[in-house]
Amino acid sequence: MIKYIAFGLNREAVPLAVANYGDNPNKVTEFADGYTYLKEMGFSSNSAADALLMNDNDTNKAIQHLLNNPSY
Repeated sequence: MIKYIAFGLNREAVPLAVANYGDNPNKVTEFADGYTYLKEMGFSSNSAADALLMNDNDTNKAIQHLLNNPSY
């Protein structure tokens, strides 16, 4: 995990990404970048993580999911 944080990825996102994707640099980076973007948009940590995981780290699909499901 430390290597991903050393690359500058979000400290909050990295443990979640590694827990779900193991030591897969592409998936961890995709998740962390998407997570950071969704958090910057104002979505909660749980909502951002859930939406990304449900949509295979596709940030655009995650945004659509969150906008279409306001309970998140």
